[in-house]
Amino acid sequence: NCSASSFHGVITQSTTWTKQNSPYTLDGPTSIGEGVTVTVEPGVTVNLNGYYLQVNGTLIARGTVNEKIYFTNGQVIYTTSSPGGTTFEYTVTETLQTATTLTITRNTFTALDAGGSSTVTYNNIENLRAEGNSVVTNNQITKTCYVGGSAKISSNNIQARLIFTRGCTGEVSNNQISDGIHCDIGGGDVTITNNQITNINAYPLVFIAGAKATVTDNSIFGQNNPSCGISVGGSYHSAIKTEVTIERNQISGCETGISISNSWVTVKNNAVYNNDLGISIWLLSSYNRPPPGTNPVTIEKNSIAKNLAGIQYQPYELTATISNNNIQENSEYNFKLVDTTSDVTVANNYWGTTSTDEISQKIYDYNYDFNLGKVNFTPILKSIVAGAPNIPSNTPTMSPTVNPTIQPTTNPTITSTPITIPTQPTTDTQLEFNLVEIAILLTLIIIAILLAGLIVTLKQNRKK
Repeated sequence: NCSASSFHGVITQSTTWTKQNSPYTLDGPTSIGEGVTVTVEPGVTVNLNGYYLQVNGTLIARGTVNEKIYFTNGQVIYTTSSPGGTTFEYTVTETLQTATTLTITRNTFTALDAGGSSTVTYNNIENLRAEGNSVVTNNQITKTCYVGGSAKISSNNIQARLIFTRGCTGEVSNNQISDGIHCDIGGGDVTITNNQITNINAYPLVFIAGAKATVTDNSIFGQNNPSCGISVGGSYHSAIKTEVTIERNQISGCETGISISNSWVTVKNNAVYNNDLGISIWLLSSYNRPPPGTNPVTIEKNSIAKNLAGIQYQPYELTATISNNNIQENSEYNFKLVDTTSDVTVANNYWGTTSTDEISQKIYDYNYDFNLGKVNFTPILKSIVAGAPNIPSNTPTMSPTVNPTIQPTTNPTITSTPITIPTQPTTDTQLEFNLVEIAILLTLIIIAILLAGLIVTLKQNRKK
């Protein structure tokens, strides 16, 4: 009986929860039966009381901008039995989990698990898990952000590290992401495009291992020198292949711009600048997989400049194709060979000059350390590579993603009943200013009296 002040069990008849009878309180697990519709009026509070409301039928919860619906102290769970298709709007909800398709808009969530083919727009979400074919756009997301299934995440302000879950085939585009992306997903295939990505912690801004990924047209800017802009790692002996395309990105402000180890990677048309090391390539054949001499990495048509070192190369039996790049104006070395006695060839690049002597001075190889092989850099290109990106002349700044135009309540206090919190004055009141002024004036008067007394005493002492 859900007309009582508290209830539990299966709701078997369609009903409306009215503002007049609010609040409604669960005293045990509760479900809405299949074929049953519960409509919640604006202004209603549902105290879940540590339990959950399971929706096998239909729950219609549509508040308004001035009268929100509150689901507090528990979970609302839409199961696959629910027909979905409804709108969940203008609520303040502790936890919403849906395996069916909903339109979820203008809410505030402590946690949201959006599955099915749900559309999630204009919400404030502390902890997000997007799964199925859900589409998540124009939200403010903080604390945690997990992406699974074939979810699409676009045009959000994400103040957390975005993590792809196992087997994900999702797409992340046009977001501002303040703590990077982690993609270690056991064979998934993801797309990361047109995002502004920076960091709070020292982790790689984009980390990829054991996955197929396309990383294009992103602005990746490190703050406080994080370890790496894009880190691609794997094992050639693993059954799960790491295969990544990195194209048309700007990467700066990191210890290493792009780090590649034991992966199949194509790096094209990127601007890699203002890092300690532009690109690091570490290639090691494992149990002859792939066979020695295989070329798993291509570095082409990139501009690699204004780093301490441009490219650091450790081939170990495998090779990379490094050609048609602008590798110049790196302060210590344009190219550095590491831990190999083998000679390598990096022909057909532009080095900022046509003088082979000047080019050689900025290549670290046998000529600097006889334990290393020699770098053959000829023939050289005599002009900048056409189609390679320009290096920006100024330090990049992050411009924020446009916030939702219609905002839910910001950081509401979730209680059993809606409460109104009095607003605090943003500045001192006039009375507070007057008291401060009076105190200062009294202090000055006391100082003046003390000084006058001191002067009189000094004059009397002189007369004596």
